[in-house]
Amino acid sequence: MENKKTKVLLVIAGDLFVRNYIRSGVAHKISEAFQLSIIANDACSLKADLESAPNFSGYFKTDPKHEAAHYNYFTLLIFRYRNRSKTFPFRLKRDIGWNLPDEAFSRIKKLKLLLKKGKRGREARRCVLQGNRLLFRFYKKRIEAKLPINQDLSQQISEIRPDILLFPSSAYDPAGNDVARICKKLGIKSVYLIDNWDNLSSKSVFWARPDFLGVWSEQHQEHAIRIHGFESSRVYPIGTPRFDDYFSQRGATTSKPFDFPYVVFSGCCLPFDETTALKALDQEIREHPEIYNELRIVYRPHPWRQKRKAEATFIESEFTHVVLDPQIRDQFLSNSENMSEQVSFQPSTDYYPLLLDNAQFVCGPLTTFLLESLIFKKHYIGLSYDDGTHITSPHNAFKYYEMYKGIDKHPGVTLVHNIQLLTSSFRTTFETYTPNCKEYKSWDKALNYYLRIDDSPYPQRLTQLIKAVEKDS
Repeated sequence: MENKKTKVLLVIAGDLFVRNYIRSGVAHKISEAFQLSIIANDACSLKADLESAPNFSGYFKTDPKHEAAHYNYFTLLIFRYRNRSKTFPFRLKRDIGWNLPDEAFSRIKKLKLLLKKGKRGREARRCVLQGNRLLFRFYKKRIEAKLPINQDLSQQISEIRPDILLFPSSAYDPAGNDVARICKKLGIKSVYLIDNWDNLSSKSVFWARPDFLGVWSEQHQEHAIRIHGFESSRVYPIGTPRFDDYFSQRGATTSKPFDFPYVVFSGCCLPFDETTALKALDQEIREHPEIYNELRIVYRPHPWRQKRKAEATFIESEFTHVVLDPQIRDQFLSNSENMSEQVSFQPSTDYYPLLLDNAQFVCGPLTTFLLESLIFKKHYIGLSYDDGTHITSPHNAFKYYEMYKGIDKHPGVTLVHNIQLLTSSFRTTFETYTPNCKEYKSWDKALNYYLRIDDSPYPQRLTQLIKAVEKDS
Protein backbone atom coordinates (compact mmCIF):
# COMPACT_ATOMS: atom_id res chain seq x y z
CA MET A 1 0.00 0.00 0.00
CA GLU A 2 1.33 3.43 -0.97
CA ASN A 3 1.93 5.97 1.73
CA LYS A 4 -0.73 8.65 1.78
CA LYS A 5 0.59 11.92 0.36
CA THR A 6 0.76 14.96 2.59
CA LYS A 7 -2.00 17.44 1.77
CA VAL A 8 -0.54 20.83 0.90
CA LEU A 9 -2.55 23.97 0.15
CA LEU A 10 -1.00 26.87 -1.76
CA VAL A 11 -2.82 30.17 -1.14
CA ILE A 12 -2.17 32.86 -3.77
CA ALA A 13 -2.94 36.42 -2.67
CA GLY A 14 -1.93 38.39 -5.79
CA ASP A 15 -0.75 38.39 -9.41
CA LEU A 16 2.95 38.58 -8.52
CA PHE A 17 2.67 35.23 -6.78
CA VAL A 18 0.86 33.77 -9.79
CA ARG A 19 3.94 34.61 -11.84
CA ASN A 20 6.45 33.38 -9.29
CA TYR A 21 4.74 30.16 -8.18
CA ILE A 22 2.33 29.13 -10.95
CA ARG A 23 3.93 30.32 -14.18
CA SER A 24 7.35 29.30 -12.90
CA GLY A 25 6.25 25.67 -12.62
CA VAL A 26 6.93 25.47 -8.87
CA ALA A 27 3.37 24.45 -8.04
CA HIS A 28 3.45 21.71 -10.68
CA LYS A 29 6.69 20.31 -9.27
CA ILE A 30 5.32 20.35 -5.73
CA SER A 31 2.23 18.46 -6.88
CA GLU A 32 4.45 15.53 -7.89
CA ALA A 33 5.50 14.94 -4.28
CA PHE A 34 2.41 16.07 -2.37
CA GLN A 35 -1.36 16.21 -2.71
CA LEU A 36 -1.54 19.86 -3.72
CA SER A 37 -4.52 22.20 -3.88
CA ILE A 38 -4.43 25.86 -4.91
CA ILE A 39 -6.83 28.68 -4.04
CA ALA A 40 -6.45 32.34 -4.96
CA ASN A 41 -7.70 35.81 -4.21
CA ASP A 42 -10.61 36.65 -6.50
CA ALA A 43 -8.94 40.02 -7.15
CA CYS A 44 -6.16 38.27 -9.12
CA SER A 45 -6.39 39.20 -12.78
CA LEU A 46 -4.21 36.38 -14.12
CA LYS A 47 -7.09 33.95 -13.87
CA ALA A 48 -6.21 32.01 -17.01
CA ASP A 49 -2.93 30.91 -15.42
CA LEU A 50 -4.69 29.86 -12.23
CA GLU A 51 -7.57 28.05 -13.85
CA SER A 52 -5.29 26.09 -16.17
CA ALA A 53 -3.48 24.62 -13.17
CA PRO A 54 -4.85 21.09 -12.55
CA ASN A 55 -4.68 21.61 -8.78
CA PHE A 56 -6.72 24.82 -8.74
CA SER A 57 -9.70 24.65 -6.38
CA GLY A 58 -11.24 28.12 -6.59
CA TYR A 59 -11.17 31.71 -5.40
CA PHE A 60 -11.78 33.43 -2.09
CA LYS A 61 -13.30 36.90 -1.88
CA THR A 62 -11.91 39.82 0.08
CA ASP A 63 -13.43 42.97 1.56
CA PRO A 64 -11.55 46.21 0.70
CA LYS A 65 -12.69 47.83 3.96
CA HIS A 66 -11.30 44.98 6.02
CA GLU A 67 -8.05 45.07 4.06
CA ALA A 68 -7.72 48.81 4.69
CA ALA A 69 -8.07 48.14 8.43
CA HIS A 70 -5.23 45.61 8.22
CA TYR A 71 -2.99 48.13 6.45
CA ASN A 72 -3.76 50.75 9.12
CA TYR A 73 -2.63 48.28 11.75
CA PHE A 74 0.54 47.52 9.78
CA THR A 75 1.38 51.24 9.94
CA LEU A 76 0.81 51.30 13.69
CA LEU A 77 3.08 48.28 14.12
CA ILE A 78 5.81 49.97 12.08
CA PHE A 79 5.56 52.96 14.42
CA ARG A 80 5.54 50.88 17.59
CA TYR A 81 8.55 48.80 16.53
CA ARG A 82 10.36 51.47 14.51
CA ASN A 83 13.64 50.78 16.31
CA ARG A 84 13.84 47.20 15.07
CA SER A 85 14.77 48.12 11.51
CA LYS A 86 16.37 51.29 10.20
CA THR A 87 13.99 51.00 7.24
CA PHE A 88 10.88 51.42 9.40
CA PRO A 89 11.49 55.14 10.19
CA PHE A 90 12.16 55.71 6.49
CA ARG A 91 8.83 54.13 5.64
CA LEU A 92 7.06 56.26 8.27
CA LYS A 93 8.62 59.35 6.70
CA ARG A 94 7.19 58.42 3.31
CA ASP A 95 3.81 57.20 4.53
CA ILE A 96 2.79 59.72 7.21
CA GLY A 97 5.53 62.37 7.17
CA TRP A 98 7.05 61.32 10.54
CA ASN A 99 10.52 62.80 10.61
CA LEU A 100 13.65 60.69 10.62
CA PRO A 101 15.65 60.60 13.86
CA ASP A 102 18.71 62.21 12.26
CA GLU A 103 16.85 65.03 10.51
CA ALA A 104 17.56 68.61 11.57
CA PHE A 105 14.93 70.00 13.96
CA SER A 106 13.30 66.58 14.01
CA ARG A 107 11.35 67.12 17.25
CA ILE A 108 9.97 70.45 16.11
CA LYS A 109 8.88 68.95 12.79
CA LYS A 110 7.17 66.06 14.54
CA LEU A 111 5.26 68.49 16.77
CA LYS A 112 4.12 70.45 13.70
CA LEU A 113 2.97 67.22 12.08
CA LEU A 114 0.94 66.29 15.15
CA LEU A 115 -0.81 69.67 14.99
CA LYS A 116 -1.42 69.42 11.26
CA LYS A 117 -4.90 69.04 9.81
CA GLY A 118 -5.72 66.38 7.25
CA LYS A 119 -4.93 62.68 6.84
CA ARG A 120 -1.24 62.79 7.73
CA GLY A 121 -1.84 64.72 10.92
CA ARG A 122 -4.60 62.32 11.98
CA GLU A 123 -2.44 59.30 11.20
CA ALA A 124 0.52 60.70 13.16
CA ARG A 125 -1.68 61.40 16.18
CA ARG A 126 -3.15 57.90 16.02
CA CYS A 127 0.30 56.32 15.90
CA VAL A 128 1.64 58.40 18.79
CA LEU A 129 -1.37 57.59 20.97
CA GLN A 130 -1.90 53.92 20.14
CA GLY A 131 1.77 53.14 19.53
CA ASN A 132 2.83 54.44 22.91
CA ARG A 133 4.91 51.84 24.75
CA LEU A 134 2.61 51.94 27.80
CA LEU A 135 -0.72 52.00 25.95
CA PHE A 136 0.05 49.77 22.99
CA ARG A 137 -0.83 46.51 24.74
CA PHE A 138 -4.34 47.81 25.42
CA TYR A 139 -4.89 49.04 21.86
CA LYS A 140 -3.33 45.90 20.38
CA LYS A 141 -5.98 43.65 21.92
CA ARG A 142 -8.81 45.95 20.85
CA ILE A 143 -7.58 46.35 17.28
CA GLU A 144 -6.87 42.68 16.68
CA ALA A 145 -10.24 41.67 18.13
CA LYS A 146 -11.93 44.00 15.63
CA LEU A 147 -10.07 42.60 12.61
CA PRO A 148 -12.45 39.86 11.44
CA ILE A 149 -11.15 36.70 9.81
CA ASN A 150 -12.15 36.34 6.16
CA GLN A 151 -14.92 33.76 6.42
CA ASP A 152 -14.79 32.82 2.74
CA LEU A 153 -11.08 32.03 3.06
CA SER A 154 -11.68 30.22 6.35
CA GLN A 155 -14.40 28.04 4.83
CA GLN A 156 -12.25 26.99 1.89
CA ILE A 157 -9.27 26.15 4.08
CA SER A 158 -11.57 24.19 6.40
CA GLU A 159 -13.02 22.19 3.50
CA ILE A 160 -9.63 21.33 2.01
CA ARG A 161 -8.14 20.78 5.48
CA PRO A 162 -4.49 20.53 4.43
CA ASP A 163 -1.70 19.25 6.62
CA ILE A 164 0.50 22.18 5.59
CA LEU A 165 -0.43 25.55 4.11
CA LEU A 166 2.00 27.52 1.92
CA PHE A 167 1.50 31.25 1.61
CA PRO A 168 3.77 33.33 -0.69
CA SER A 169 4.07 36.57 1.24
CA SER A 170 5.30 40.14 1.04
CA ALA A 171 5.10 40.28 4.87
CA TYR A 172 2.45 42.95 4.29
CA ASP A 173 -0.56 40.81 3.41
CA PRO A 174 -4.04 41.14 4.97
CA ALA A 175 -4.77 37.61 3.76
CA GLY A 176 -1.62 36.43 5.51
CA ASN A 177 -2.96 37.61 8.86
CA ASP A 178 -6.10 35.56 8.24
CA VAL A 179 -4.17 32.51 7.04
CA ALA A 180 -2.05 32.42 10.20
CA ARG A 181 -5.11 32.75 12.47
CA ILE A 182 -7.14 30.17 10.56
CA CYS A 183 -4.29 27.66 10.59
CA LYS A 184 -3.75 28.12 14.32
CA LYS A 185 -7.45 27.54 14.96
CA LEU A 186 -7.58 24.41 12.79
CA GLY A 187 -4.23 22.95 13.84
CA ILE A 188 -2.70 23.35 10.36
CA LYS A 189 1.00 24.08 10.00
CA SER A 190 1.55 27.36 8.15
CA VAL A 191 4.57 28.37 6.09
CA TYR A 192 5.11 31.84 4.63
CA LEU A 193 7.36 31.98 1.56
CA ILE A 194 8.95 35.43 1.61
CA ASP A 195 8.85 36.79 -1.92
CA ASN A 196 11.10 39.84 -2.16
CA TRP A 197 14.46 41.09 -0.92
CA ASP A 198 13.13 43.90 1.29
CA ASN A 199 10.03 42.19 2.69
CA LEU A 200 11.30 41.22 6.13
CA SER A 201 13.04 44.52 6.84
CA SER A 202 10.84 47.23 5.32
CA LYS A 203 7.14 46.31 5.44
CA SER A 204 6.00 45.81 9.03
CA VAL A 205 6.17 43.12 11.73
CA PHE A 206 4.05 39.99 11.95
CA TRP A 207 1.27 40.08 14.53
CA ALA A 208 -0.47 36.93 13.29
CA ARG A 209 2.57 34.73 12.94
CA PRO A 210 3.06 31.69 10.72
CA ASP A 211 4.71 28.60 12.15
CA PHE A 212 7.60 28.67 9.67
CA LEU A 213 9.26 30.95 7.14
CA GLY A 214 10.88 30.03 3.85
CA VAL A 215 13.29 32.87 3.10
CA TRP A 216 15.89 33.87 0.53
CA SER A 217 19.11 33.64 2.44
CA GLU A 218 21.24 33.98 5.54
CA GLN A 219 20.50 37.73 5.48
CA HIS A 220 16.74 37.07 5.49
CA GLN A 221 17.16 34.60 8.33
CA GLU A 222 18.96 37.26 10.36
CA HIS A 223 16.13 39.74 9.65
CA ALA A 224 13.50 37.18 10.67
CA ILE A 225 15.23 36.59 14.00
CA ARG A 226 16.23 40.18 14.85
CA ILE A 227 13.24 42.12 13.51
CA HIS A 228 10.42 39.58 13.86
CA GLY A 229 11.56 37.46 16.78
CA PHE A 230 11.51 34.07 15.04
CA GLU A 231 13.57 31.17 16.34
CA SER A 232 16.30 30.21 13.89
CA SER A 233 14.96 26.64 13.70
CA ARG A 234 11.72 28.00 12.23
CA VAL A 235 13.38 29.89 9.39
CA TYR A 236 14.63 28.05 6.30
CA PRO A 237 16.84 29.80 3.72
CA ILE A 238 15.63 28.25 0.43
CA GLY A 239 16.16 31.02 -2.12
CA THR A 240 13.42 32.23 -4.44
CA PRO A 241 11.71 30.78 -7.54
CA ARG A 242 12.05 34.14 -9.31
CA PHE A 243 15.74 33.59 -10.08
CA ASP A 244 15.94 29.82 -10.05
CA ASP A 245 16.28 29.28 -13.80
CA TYR A 246 18.88 32.02 -14.18
CA PHE A 247 21.77 29.93 -12.93
CA SER A 248 21.49 27.34 -15.69
CA GLN A 249 21.26 30.04 -18.37
CA ARG A 250 24.08 32.41 -17.51
CA GLY A 251 26.73 32.29 -20.17
CA ALA A 252 24.58 29.87 -22.18
CA THR A 253 22.09 32.00 -24.14
CA THR A 254 22.22 31.21 -27.84
CA SER A 255 20.53 34.32 -29.23
CA LYS A 256 20.72 38.07 -28.64
CA PRO A 257 17.88 40.54 -28.04
CA PHE A 258 19.61 43.36 -29.96
CA ASP A 259 21.97 43.64 -32.92
CA PHE A 260 24.22 46.15 -31.12
CA PRO A 261 26.32 46.07 -27.93
CA TYR A 262 24.48 47.51 -24.96
CA VAL A 263 24.41 48.37 -21.27
CA VAL A 264 21.17 47.90 -19.34
CA PHE A 265 19.91 50.87 -17.31
CA SER A 266 17.45 49.44 -14.80
CA GLY A 267 14.97 51.89 -13.29
CA CYS A 268 13.59 51.74 -9.75
CA CYS A 269 10.09 51.58 -8.33
CA LEU A 270 10.50 54.43 -5.84
CA PRO A 271 10.45 58.01 -7.20
CA PHE A 272 13.84 59.07 -8.60
CA ASP A 273 14.94 61.26 -11.51
CA GLU A 274 16.24 58.68 -13.98
CA THR A 275 15.98 60.91 -17.05
CA THR A 276 18.79 63.23 -15.91
CA ALA A 277 21.13 60.28 -15.42
CA LEU A 278 20.22 58.86 -18.82
CA LYS A 279 20.89 62.22 -20.51
CA ALA A 280 24.35 62.37 -18.92
CA LEU A 281 25.19 58.86 -20.12
CA ASP A 282 23.77 59.52 -23.58
CA GLN A 283 25.98 62.58 -23.90
CA GLU A 284 29.02 60.63 -22.69
CA ILE A 285 28.57 57.97 -25.38
CA ARG A 286 27.71 60.49 -28.10
CA GLU A 287 30.79 62.62 -27.45
CA HIS A 288 33.23 59.71 -27.31
CA PRO A 289 32.61 57.40 -30.27
CA GLU A 290 36.29 56.45 -30.23
CA ILE A 291 35.66 54.74 -26.87
CA TYR A 292 32.15 53.34 -27.17
CA ASN A 293 31.73 52.70 -30.93
CA GLU A 294 28.18 51.35 -31.42
CA LEU A 295 27.30 50.99 -27.72
CA ARG A 296 23.77 51.85 -26.64
CA ILE A 297 21.87 51.94 -23.36
CA VAL A 298 18.74 49.82 -23.05
CA TYR A 299 16.52 51.66 -20.58
CA ARG A 300 14.27 49.37 -18.60
CA PRO A 301 11.83 51.37 -16.44
CA HIS A 302 10.59 49.50 -13.41
CA PRO A 303 7.36 47.71 -14.39
CA TRP A 304 5.51 49.19 -11.40
CA ARG A 305 7.34 52.52 -11.09
CA GLN A 306 5.74 55.09 -8.82
CA LYS A 307 4.88 58.58 -9.99
CA ARG A 308 7.75 61.08 -9.98
CA LYS A 309 7.52 64.64 -8.69
CA ALA A 310 9.83 66.50 -11.04
CA GLU A 311 11.36 64.22 -13.60
CA ALA A 312 11.54 65.39 -17.20
CA THR A 313 9.41 63.24 -19.46
CA PHE A 314 11.48 60.54 -21.11
CA ILE A 315 11.18 61.02 -24.89
CA GLU A 316 13.12 58.37 -26.74
CA SER A 317 13.60 60.51 -29.86
CA GLU A 318 15.59 63.04 -27.82
CA PHE A 319 18.31 60.43 -27.20
CA THR A 320 20.84 59.13 -29.70
CA HIS A 321 22.17 56.14 -27.78
CA VAL A 322 19.28 55.19 -25.46
CA VAL A 323 16.44 52.84 -26.41
CA LEU A 324 13.53 51.54 -24.36
CA ASP A 325 13.50 47.87 -23.47
CA PRO A 326 10.82 46.39 -25.76
CA GLN A 327 9.37 44.24 -22.96
CA ILE A 328 8.42 47.39 -21.04
CA ARG A 329 7.99 49.84 -23.93
CA ASP A 330 4.22 49.69 -24.51
CA GLN A 331 3.35 49.70 -20.83
CA PHE A 332 5.69 52.63 -20.13
CA LEU A 333 4.69 54.79 -23.10
CA SER A 334 0.98 54.34 -22.45
CA ASN A 335 1.04 54.61 -18.69
CA SER A 336 4.32 55.97 -17.30
CA GLU A 337 2.54 58.10 -14.68
CA ASN A 338 0.47 55.26 -13.28
CA MET A 339 2.47 52.06 -13.66
CA SER A 340 2.38 51.34 -9.92
CA GLU A 341 -1.35 50.75 -10.18
CA GLN A 342 -1.04 48.18 -12.97
CA VAL A 343 -0.06 45.15 -10.90
CA SER A 344 -1.66 42.85 -13.47
CA PHE A 345 1.28 43.70 -15.74
CA GLN A 346 3.66 40.86 -14.90
CA PRO A 347 6.59 40.77 -17.37
CA SER A 348 7.83 37.27 -17.99
CA THR A 349 11.09 36.45 -16.24
CA ASP A 350 12.01 34.18 -19.17
CA TYR A 351 13.26 37.31 -20.95
CA TYR A 352 15.66 38.38 -18.21
CA PRO A 353 18.41 35.82 -18.92
CA LEU A 354 18.50 36.85 -22.58
CA LEU A 355 18.69 40.55 -21.66
CA LEU A 356 21.28 40.21 -18.90
CA ASP A 357 23.48 37.47 -20.29
CA ASN A 358 24.20 39.55 -23.40
CA ALA A 359 24.65 42.92 -21.69
CA GLN A 360 28.08 44.52 -21.25
CA PHE A 361 27.17 45.52 -17.68
CA VAL A 362 24.25 47.11 -15.80
CA CYS A 363 23.67 50.57 -14.38
CA GLY A 364 20.86 52.07 -12.33
CA PRO A 365 19.54 52.96 -8.87
CA LEU A 366 19.45 50.30 -6.17
CA THR A 367 16.85 47.60 -6.83
CA THR A 368 16.55 43.82 -6.82
CA PHE A 369 17.87 43.99 -10.40
CA LEU A 370 21.27 44.41 -8.76
CA LEU A 371 21.11 40.80 -7.57
CA GLU A 372 19.90 39.59 -10.94
CA SER A 373 22.84 41.32 -12.62
CA LEU A 374 25.32 39.73 -10.23
CA ILE A 375 23.84 36.31 -10.89
CA PHE A 376 24.83 36.80 -14.54
CA LYS A 377 28.27 38.09 -13.49
CA LYS A 378 27.52 41.57 -14.77
CA HIS A 379 29.14 44.49 -13.02
CA TYR A 380 26.55 46.83 -11.48
CA ILE A 381 27.04 50.60 -11.27
CA GLY A 382 24.65 51.51 -8.48
CA LEU A 383 23.41 55.10 -8.37
CA SER A 384 23.28 56.16 -4.73
CA TYR A 385 23.24 59.95 -4.92
CA ASP A 386 20.64 62.56 -4.01
CA ASP A 387 18.66 63.72 -7.06
CA GLY A 388 17.71 66.89 -5.18
CA THR A 389 13.97 66.25 -5.44
CA HIS A 390 12.82 62.92 -4.05
CA ILE A 391 13.33 61.72 -0.50
CA THR A 392 13.30 58.23 -2.01
CA SER A 393 16.26 58.87 -4.30
CA PRO A 394 18.85 56.12 -3.87
CA HIS A 395 21.16 57.94 -1.45
CA ASN A 396 18.47 57.40 1.16
CA ALA A 397 17.63 53.93 -0.11
CA PHE A 398 21.26 52.91 0.49
CA LYS A 399 21.29 54.64 3.87
CA TYR A 400 18.04 53.29 5.26
CA TYR A 401 17.23 49.99 3.54
CA GLU A 402 18.49 47.10 5.64
CA MET A 403 18.91 44.71 2.70
CA TYR A 404 21.59 46.88 1.04
CA LYS A 405 23.88 46.63 4.06
CA GLY A 406 27.30 45.49 2.84
CA ILE A 407 26.32 45.22 -0.82
CA ASP A 408 28.96 47.81 -1.74
CA LYS A 409 31.60 45.29 -0.61
CA HIS A 410 30.61 42.83 -3.33
CA PRO A 411 33.36 42.68 -5.99
CA GLY A 412 30.82 43.26 -8.75
CA VAL A 413 29.30 46.47 -7.36
CA THR A 414 30.41 50.08 -7.76
CA LEU A 415 28.33 52.72 -6.02
CA VAL A 416 28.18 56.29 -7.37
CA HIS A 417 27.47 58.70 -4.50
CA ASN A 418 27.69 61.86 -6.64
CA ILE A 419 26.11 62.36 -10.06
CA GLN A 420 29.29 64.17 -11.15
CA LEU A 421 31.09 60.82 -10.93
CA LEU A 422 28.54 58.90 -12.98
CA THR A 423 30.13 59.27 -16.42
CA SER A 424 33.67 58.57 -15.17
CA SER A 425 32.49 55.41 -13.40
CA PHE A 426 30.62 54.37 -16.53
CA ARG A 427 33.70 54.90 -18.71
CA THR A 428 36.02 53.09 -16.30
CA THR A 429 33.70 50.11 -16.10
CA PHE A 430 33.32 49.96 -19.88
CA GLU A 431 37.07 50.06 -20.45
CA THR A 432 38.12 47.61 -17.73
CA TYR A 433 35.28 45.15 -17.21
CA THR A 434 35.22 41.88 -19.15
CA PRO A 435 31.80 40.19 -19.27
CA ASN A 436 31.60 36.62 -17.95
CA CYS A 437 35.25 36.75 -16.88
CA LYS A 438 36.34 33.55 -15.13
CA GLU A 439 38.11 35.62 -12.49
CA TYR A 440 34.77 36.27 -10.84
CA LYS A 441 34.32 32.86 -9.23
CA SER A 442 34.14 34.63 -5.90
CA TRP A 443 30.97 36.47 -6.93
CA ASP A 444 28.58 33.65 -6.03
CA LYS A 445 30.26 33.19 -2.66
CA ALA A 446 29.72 36.87 -1.85
CA LEU A 447 26.20 36.81 -3.30
CA ASN A 448 25.18 33.76 -1.27
CA TYR A 449 24.66 35.91 1.83
CA TYR A 450 21.83 37.75 0.06
CA LEU A 451 20.48 34.86 -2.03
CA ARG A 452 20.99 31.16 -1.40
CA ILE A 453 22.97 29.64 -4.25
CA ASP A 454 23.57 25.92 -4.70
CA ASP A 455 23.03 23.19 -7.26
CA SER A 456 19.58 22.09 -6.10
CA PRO A 457 16.57 23.73 -7.83
CA TYR A 458 14.06 25.74 -5.82
CA PRO A 459 11.24 23.14 -5.96
CA GLN A 460 13.61 20.60 -4.40
CA ARG A 461 14.51 23.00 -1.59
CA LEU A 462 10.83 23.77 -1.01
CA THR A 463 10.05 20.05 -0.96
CA GLN A 464 12.72 19.57 1.70
CA LEU A 465 11.18 22.41 3.72
CA ILE A 466 7.72 20.87 3.52
CA LYS A 467 9.08 17.50 4.67
CA ALA A 468 10.92 19.15 7.56
CA VAL A 469 7.72 20.95 8.61
CA GLU A 470 5.80 17.69 8.32
CA LYS A 471 8.19 15.99 10.75
CA ASP A 472 8.24 18.90 13.19
CA SER A 473 6.28 18.22 16.31
